[in-house]
Amino acid sequence: MAASPAISAMVAGDDRPALPAGGGWSAPGVMLAGGDGGAVMLDGDIVVVADARLDNRAGLAAQLGTPAGLPAAAVIAAAYRRWGRDCAARLEGAYAFALWDARARRLVCARDVAGVRPLVYRIEGRALHVAQSAGALREAGAALRSEAIADFLYGRVLDAGGTWFAGVERLPAGHTLVFESGALRIHRHAALAPAAPEHGEPPPQTLRVLLGAAVARRAG
Repeated sequence: MAASPAISAMVAGDDRPALPAGGGWSAPGVMLAGGDGGAVMLDGDIVVVADARLDNRAGLAAQLGTPAGLPAAAVIAAAYRRWGRDCAARLEGAYAFALWDARARRLVCARDVAGVRPLVYRIEGRALHVAQSAGALREAGAALRSEAIADFLYGRVLDAGGTWFAGVERLPAGHTLVFESGALRIHRHAALAPAAPEHGEPPPQTLRVLLGAAVARRAG
């Protein structure tokens, strides 16, 4: 991953001036900025910064009535306009995004079901900070979590919501975060589940078909 986070967002519960956007986008109480691979996209009252590769972009374009060649962030904005805060359930691929709905004053963030793209957050008073790197959100002198160190030394995977730093949480894979009116809500929008094999097909053949379909979608 690039040294600078691809996604950086801040939303304050009050309307204090936003932090400088550094080339991104800001308004009273909110700031979104993109680093490498995460340019900010404006679509009327919706602002999106995304680190995304959408494998079903063509199918989404057909459903949404949008041009097939739109950038991923524009597709996400169109999906939000159609399906609202549950739009991530319609996306396939590897993605993490932050979407600001200026009309509703709502921040929506989501990660892909496999957790390929990272996304972490920290609550500070009435403000929510979101980024792709836990180090970018840690406070000066923030303590390392002893549980994370123990898990690393023991060879276990970190818990779905924890990071190395106290106060910085990870949005679990396949989950959506909604921050609105000072309230934070997180819900699952997708989960990995084994597919039932086609009746009568041997497992190697089923695997070959599924792998071929996955490669075709990725190549497209």
